[in-house]
Amino acid sequence: MRAPALLGAVAALLACGAPAAHAAPSWLPPTALAAELGGNPPAATVAVAPDGTAVAAWSRDAGDVPAVEAARRRPGQGWSAPVRLTAEDRRGVAPQVGIDAAGNATVTWAELPGGPVRAARLLAASEVFEGAETLSAGLDARGPAIGVGPDGTTVVVFAEGPSSARVLRAAIRVAGADAFSGAATMSGPFRGFYQASDARPVAEVAVDPAGGAVAVWAGFDGTRHVVQTNERGPADAFGSTGQTRSSTAAGASGTDPAVVVDAGGNATVAWTHDPDVGNTADATQIHWSERLAGGGFSDPFPADPPGVAAGPAEAPDLAALPDRTVVAVWARGAGGDRRVETAFRLSGFGFSGLRELSGPGGLARPSVDAGGGTALVTWADPSADRILSVRRTRAGAFEAVQPAATRVDQPAGSIRDFGAPDVALDDEGNATAVWSIVDHRGSADVLGVQAAGFDAAAPTLSSFSVGGPTGVLRPVAMSAAAFDRWTAIGYAWSFGDDEFAAGPAVSHAYELGGTYTVALTVADAVGNAVVAVRELVVRPALRVRSRVTARWVVRRRVVLLRRLQVRRPPRGTVVRLRCAGARCPVDGVAVRRVRRGRIDVAAALRPRQRRFSAGQVVTLRIAAPRRIGKVVRYRLRRGRPPRVQRLCVPLGATTPQRRCPARAEAATGRRARVQAAVRDAVRRADRAPSGRPFLESSRRPTANSSRRPTGDASRRSTGDSMGRPAGPAAARPTGGSSLRPSRRAAGRH
Repeated sequence: MRAPALLGAVAALLACGAPAAHAAPSWLPPTALAAELGGNPPAATVAVAPDGTAVAAWSRDAGDVPAVEAARRRPGQGWSAPVRLTAEDRRGVAPQVGIDAAGNATVTWAELPGGPVRAARLLAASEVFEGAETLSAGLDARGPAIGVGPDGTTVVVFAEGPSSARVLRAAIRVAGADAFSGAATMSGPFRGFYQASDARPVAEVAVDPAGGAVAVWAGFDGTRHVVQTNERGPADAFGSTGQTRSSTAAGASGTDPAVVVDAGGNATVAWTHDPDVGNTADATQIHWSERLAGGGFSDPFPADPPGVAAGPAEAPDLAALPDRTVVAVWARGAGGDRRVETAFRLSGFGFSGLRELSGPGGLARPSVDAGGGTALVTWADPSADRILSVRRTRAGAFEAVQPAATRVDQPAGSIRDFGAPDVALDDEGNATAVWSIVDHRGSADVLGVQAAGFDAAAPTLSSFSVGGPTGVLRPVAMSAAAFDRWTAIGYAWSFGDDEFAAGPAVSHAYELGGTYTVALTVADAVGNAVVAVRELVVRPALRVRSRVTARWVVRRRVVLLRRLQVRRPPRGTVVRLRCAGARCPVDGVAVRRVRRGRIDVAAALRPRQRRFSAGQVVTLRIAAPRRIGKVVRYRLRRGRPPRVQRLCVPLGATTPQRRCPARAEAATGRRARVQAAVRDAVRRADRAPSGRPFLESSRRPTANSSRRPTGDASRRSTGDSMGRPAGPAAARPTGGSSLRPSRRAAGRH
């Protein structure tokens, strides 16, 4: 995750208090669902539930017997082993798959020769498909199409009948039912129905959230194709015939129908319009019609903006976003100059935002699906050596083209071609795509089916705990749990004190009190990340405030220690006395015993250990558990009272310091920091020589930045360790007086 993006995410978190996500959508390496196949290129299709459960189905040639197989991938797991759905003695082709909001999937296919059309269901809680159900009973049933609604309503449409009077029939399994109803006729007779290939369905079906359905097809009447629709309400049946949507002008034809129903029940159909099938010079166009919920379909409109002259367009596909925006894609151009184009429309309006997504080439038909407020367009590139995609973000912007598969992984000595992909998205915007491959190995072709995931969403953070208020140097347990539908995840913790850790469960102890911002970044393998923050209050450490009383007797070079006591020490206090310098009488002594509310250090020394010399430094260190230590240092001088220096020892440190903050500098209030900075600026401005410009410094104000000293500093400024007034008289005798042979120095520190 890039630093600017992370900082922006943290800023958003601090503003709203909710986790923020950073997206880095990427394709994962393809997985082989079926390999080393022979015969005809397989046809692959996929459906994805809102939770990311994916079911793929494909046809494969098993010797001379084509079979239909399927596999499932649960969120966070790999693909299951392929399962054969057709019986060993049956030949299955043209599979289609649909899935409901609960993850229950249905696969339908046609068997050869001449049918029947069958369907098998895989329940979300089951590991095996139910037995196949026969849906057709007539002659030569082929090209099934399937639509599955969020509530589980499933509609299968297929063609059957003699070649001179073929009709479409629909079998419906309502929500909660265990079996399909008997198939009923839903179209008038045609000589045939448009299929882009033998593996494609004869119709397109969309089921709305209430269980209603819209079907669209292109029937051939002997001279041209006519685009028709048929509808059913949630508790109704389809009509017995369709209603024409394409142009009825002489010679006009419509093919490649597509349909989508948005969350509000509004339906959009689109198709390839040919103004005159007898005139090859006429450019085909994309036409569309809309049906608002509860109303009827509008007259057809061209998708191109008025007055725009464009080349031939064909093969539309549609997807609907949660805000009822319909995204359309199609191929424009001819021969080696075909491009992928896209446009969108809002309910009640025409298409706009026309733009190209690919460069020129002989590309295959594009596919689009929507989920999580985004849309993903996929297609096979001009030379069939790559699968490409473009993502439309929630903001409506299109990202750069990304390859989903290339020839990089093709076997040595072979050339790989890719078939047109099928793509489906979950409610986070993650995608699953499937396609066929053909490896040309000399005189033989080896076929296969591949699937790949498009990881577009950050992990979902299910729990995040940093504990409650704590004290300094007390370990705080922190934990989090997250889940990603595609890849493994990692946890990165920032504790707010320039310390970091990794893992789902960590522990950290703070050295200073204050309010810290704990930030957790959970990222998946491709860089999608979610950032969450919590504030943790750390109580500041207490200080050792025990009073030290000392009495020294100075006799020229000899300095005698008469009294050294620590009054009212905290529980667990240890007092250590050390001497530094030549011929020290004591190397070090530790005293813990408390009597009458005090620790008597002098009493713990032998008489000869209390006899010191000028030039030596005696250090008294007072330490207590989880407290800032206190240090009093005496510099012994010839014929003069010792010079006293007061220091402190921060928690976790060993070296005495002049300043030991109990609270983190960054955790202090903004107003206090500003006031301290202003005081520091005024003080330095007052000291600046006249005429010299004053430059503001970025140095942070220190503890003694105020103009008037306080605490120990004020005592040092008004007297020495004996409590006498400061000045020359305190440092040397005045007039003709001589140095006394004995001088006592007493004080409280």
